[in-house]
Amino acid sequence: MDDVELRLNKLLTTAIGSLQDEAQSRKQPTKSRFRKDNVLGVLNITFLNNRPDWQNAFEVVIAHLNAWWDNNRELVRLVLVGDTGNGKTTLAKSAYNIASIHGVDAWYSGTWKHPSTAVFARWSEVVDARGEVFDDIAKADFAVIDDIGAEVDKFRNGGATEKLNTMLEARERKFTIITTNVPREEWKIRWDKRVASRMHHRAIVCELKGNDLRRTM
Repeated sequence: MDDVELRLNKLLTTAIGSLQDEAQSRKQPTKSRFRKDNVLGVLNITFLNNRPDWQNAFEVVIAHLNAWWDNNRELVRLVLVGDTGNGKTTLAKSAYNIASIHGVDAWYSGTWKHPSTAVFARWSEVVDARGEVFDDIAKADFAVIDDIGAEVDKFRNGGATEKLNTMLEARERKFTIITTNVPREEWKIRWDKRVASRMHHRAIVCELKGNDLRRTM
C-alpha cells in the first residue's frame, strides 16, 4: 500500500469516527428544563399524591411547559376541564407564572428568535374588553385563557362564541392552556361545532374530578 492510500485510509477512518461521535451525541436525551420538583415549589401543594387526576394533569402541564421551552409545537394546546374549585386555575396560573419568569431564558437558550411572551386572562373579562386586550392574547407565545364558558352573551347574538372561535383560530399554532367548567360532551351545545373542533385540535384534554379543593386546603 503506497503513501497516498495510507493517507486516504487514515482520513476515511477519522471521518467515519467523527460521524459516529456526532450521531451518538445527537442520540443522547436532553434533560427536561422543568421537572416535578421545581414546578411543585411554585404551587406549594400538599395534596397532590391523593388525587390521581391532579397527578395526570400536573404531568401534562410540565410536558406542555417543556414543549414551550423547546419550541416543540407537537403539544400546543392543553384544556383543563372540571367543576368549580377542582384546581384548574391553580394549575394553569402556575404554568403562566413559570412561562412569564423564564421567557427571556428561553430566548437565550436558542429555541426562540425573540423573548417569549406570556399572558393570563379570564375569558369573561376578555369578551367585554377592548380590542387591544384581545390582540395581546392572540399574539402572545404562551397564553392561559381561564374559565371559558363563564362569559355572558349580553345581546344573544352569538358574539361571545364568534370571539372565542376567532381566538382559537389565531392561537392554533401557539402554546395555550384553557380552563373550563363545561364538560367536553357539551362543547357543541354551549358554543358550536367550530369551537368544539378547534378545542380538540392538537389538544390534550385533562378532566379534574372530585371534591372542591378549596374546602380541603
